[in-house]
Amino acid sequence: MVARRKKPARKTEWKAWNADFAKGFGGAVDWTPPAHVKVVTGRSSGSMTAVFTDPDGKPVEGFIKFRAQGGEWKIVDNGFRIVVRMTLKGGAK
Repeated sequence: MVARRKKPARKTEWKAWNADFAKGFGGAVDWTPPAHVKVVTGRSSGSMTAVFTDPDGKPVEGFIKFRAQGGEWKIVDNGFRIVVRMTLKGGAK
């Protein structure tokens, strides 16, 4: 007997940047908008993330988390995070 495959619990899509996303990520006024937004949705919750570029050329990640309440999607949390990439160099001992 072959086991039946389950559907994934979350659906991930990449959507093109548009004016509706600009309203959601309202704090990024002076930043260069991204080309795409990552939208992850589940049965009762989801999130949107986008990486903006600030005037100094540094990446800043914006996020919006939402949850289903009473048949509508409500924003639970949103904000911006500074993206830090570290490279460690050195010989192994």
